[in-house]
Amino acid sequence: AIFCAVTAGTLAKEETWTDYSAVKKRLATWSISDFGHSFEPHVKYLLLSASTHIFGNIRVIPFITSIALLLLTYFFTANITQKKFAGIVSMILVLQSDIFVSYSTTASYDNSWIILYLFSLYLVQKFWQPSPGSFFVSIFSKALTVAFLPMSLYFIARSSLPKRSKIYSLVSYGVIIIILAAAFAVFRKILPGGDTGF
Repeated sequence: AIFCAVTAGTLAKEETWTDYSAVKKRLATWSISDFGHSFEPHVKYLLLSASTHIFGNIRVIPFITSIALLLLTYFFTANITQKKFAGIVSMILVLQSDIFVSYSTTASYDNSWIILYLFSLYLVQKFWQPSPGSFFVSIFSKALTVAFLPMSLYFIARSSLPKRSKIYSLVSYGVIIIILAAAFAVFRKILPGGDTGF
């Protein structure tokens, strides 16, 4: 309720961030068929496109995603610590962050990637089987998520999962590593711009 009260007014305003014009221009030409033709944050564009077509406002789904991120922060922290108070404190820490509030309703720097990544960690604790899927999708919201893979593997190794489930979970993330390496090897020659590097 506090978050909605503070940020709901920004939904009616046009963004002023520098990158917004490029995002808006790309969104005008983006379609679902682009998924197989270029390596872009397609999940981000899909959500922004849905926001534009369903709500008539590019900022609505980023706003909803930010609300979901606050709730997921609470549940994730409460699950790890087994203390609801710790979950409330973590949610308040995110909510008081000026950076979070400033970027919470922006289409240029949306939160879809972090909610997908955090959800993959939350699933490790609750029901590990779909966790790699959420992580994999987060990569297509922001490629930087790949850099968090070592932390995810460490989180799984240190989790309270039974040993057998840990092994299966780590193997499933290993499959993602193989898929990403193979995709990079294939796409680096066929993507626009020729040879692609990090």
